[in-house]
Amino acid sequence: MTDTRKRNVLLDFGYVLTSAQDASVFDPVLDELGLKRNAFLGAWGLHRAAYDCGSLDARAYWSLVLGDAGATGAAPWLDGNLDRLGRTDLAAWSRPRRVMHDLVARLVDAGVPVGILSNMPAGAGRLWMDLWPALDRVAFKLWSGDEGVSKPDPAIYKLFIERSGWLPEDTLFVDDVERNIDAARALGFKVHLFRTEDAAAKAVSAWARLPQA
Repeated sequence: MTDTRKRNVLLDFGYVLTSAQDASVFDPVLDELGLKRNAFLGAWGLHRAAYDCGSLDARAYWSLVLGDAGATGAAPWLDGNLDRLGRTDLAAWSRPRRVMHDLVARLVDAGVPVGILSNMPAGAGRLWMDLWPALDRVAFKLWSGDEGVSKPDPAIYKLFIERSGWLPEDTLFVDDVERNIDAARALGFKVHLFRTEDAAAKAVSAWARLPQA
């Protein structure tokens, strides 16, 4: 019997479509404030979930990060550098995974529906599309900070399904975080845990039945 099911592909953004965070871009800021990179990155991660789901706005988030990292009296500095921190944060993730970007182009060209489901601060998705406009060909994009809910909350997957009209069982979800994969699997998605570009590209290509490049 011929398999006529749809073959949708849903991708995480950070670390799947981008390379790992380049923390060195923060060094000029850290030097100005006399902060250690490890302490800063620890605070960056500690409060990130709340920032990504919209519970914290940019100023509240960076105030907590700088305070926890050891900056004293940073409020006046932050007032004049909030946009700079946001741009630096973006730059830390701005190295594309070319294999994955090329794969997205091949999928779109082949008529395979592609979506992005990512945890990131409110408004950041628009900035990414400005940086990499080729990804705007992706049919459906959902950014956690714009919606007030983030992975692995089942609500964000259900929201994506509602807006896209896709069925979970017709959709391969690729993410680098195991708890996000587990949440998707529980809702009926096919899943691939991202570890390397080559393995992910092979899994996605097989799922979407792309011809060999």
